[in-house]
Amino acid sequence: MSLPCHTRTFHDGLTWLSQSHTITKTHYFKILGGLLMTMLVQCMSGMIPILSIIIGPIISAAMWAGLLLFVHMLFQSKNPDIQVLFTCFNENRGRWLHLILIQFFPWAFTIVFLILPIGIFLFMFGNFGSIEHQLEQFAQNPTITSPIAILTGISLLIYVLVALLVVTPAMLYALPLSFFEKLSAQDALRLSFHASWKNMYALTGYSLVLFGMSLFGILFFFIGIFFVFPWIITSYMKSYYEIFSIPNINT
Repeated sequence: MSLPCHTRTFHDGLTWLSQSHTITKTHYFKILGGLLMTMLVQCMSGMIPILSIIIGPIISAAMWAGLLLFVHMLFQSKNPDIQVLFTCFNENRGRWLHLILIQFFPWAFTIVFLILPIGIFLFMFGNFGSIEHQLEQFAQNPTITSPIAILTGISLLIYVLVALLVVTPAMLYALPLSFFEKLSAQDALRLSFHASWKNMYALTGYSLVLFGMSLFGILFFFIGIFFVFPWIITSYMKSYYEIFSIPNINT
């Protein structure tokens, strides 16, 4: 499926926040309720030991898609009820698999670029001594470096760089693209990556403001939950509409 992807400016990125403020204020309690319900279900899915690693992304994919649909309907001047949040569990189950694959993409990336290399390094260089012994040597003489320490450091550097330059742009809009535009997980990740880099300047200003807002919300937990996060969700949807020129949106 071909979807237009437009380049927006640095100023456009900042205006997404102001333009989304009106709908946040108008439907504040609905957005807050949807957000809290989504977080509650996610927390419950993470309470199962070990299985939460698998169940968490599966439930998260469905709930976040439902929350985006909930906010999307508000932009269209509709009046969604709380059942919209659970839409992937019933009528939209056909999209669920693609959403799950998108959610597992960062996990696969972590295994390939971090866990697997470190495991190989430990296997290859285990004869240089145990990890505990190497740590003791390093504590006694910080100038001593082991092959495992050097290669692990390189792996971490590559992991961080690839996460920032590839995974984050690919994940940014993959979920709404797959859910709303019916794209496969692969196509959604590819288009999101392309759109994110094409709108690097717009997203830079927008992301910096969002980072500050998120930090404020984390430092002041209740204030963040009740005021900052609903605004972040609506501004995120606004940026999605503007970059991909989604029609018939009442802003």
